[in-house]
Amino acid sequence: MSHMSATTVISIIAIAALIGYALYRQTRTSQVTRGGRYKMAIIYGIIGVCLGVNISHNPAALGLTAISLAASAGVGVLRAQRTRLWRDDEGRVFTRGTRTTAGLFLALIAFKVALGTFAYFVHVPYDANVGEVMVMLALMLAVQATIVWRRIERLGWAPAPRAHGGQDAPVAAQAAPTFVGSATAASAGRATNAETVK
Repeated sequence: MSHMSATTVISIIAIAALIGYALYRQTRTSQVTRGGRYKMAIIYGIIGVCLGVNISHNPAALGLTAISLAASAGVGVLRAQRTRLWRDDEGRVFTRGTRTTAGLFLALIAFKVALGTFAYFVHVPYDANVGEVMVMLALMLAVQATIVWRRIERLGWAPAPRAHGGQDAPVAAQAAPTFVGSATAASAGRATNAETVK
């Protein structure tokens, strides 16, 4: 096996692992805090930059890169609108992905593959390595986190800013948890805490 083919296999395995982990994260309930909402985006971005991103100076390749980034941002917007959002009886805000958000993520990956295939057949030097995939995920997550936070603020659920390095202070909650699906409030059962929500 040549050096190039070995590198390609490693890249494919790494990308598959990242996709699997990202999908796993979407099935988990996550608490949203003012200071931690960009944590995953920052982590993915730093790793991507450290791994390296290949940016060609070819005009066609730059155009495909711009399309790729725009697709990542667009999917981030759509995922943010479809992310399940609720507040428990202690005023803490939680999110969880849905089948729609997972489907949008997979559609983005498929689009990236299609973009690379197109570039190959038209002989454009566009190569999406592991670093670029990480940056793509970082951009998507950053856009998603921004819009989800705006939804929280519109609902009046945003925790008060931290005082002297402490934790965010939850806003006063209702007697029972309040749930929001896409952009409007909807009842989602009688769960008493976030972990019991299905």
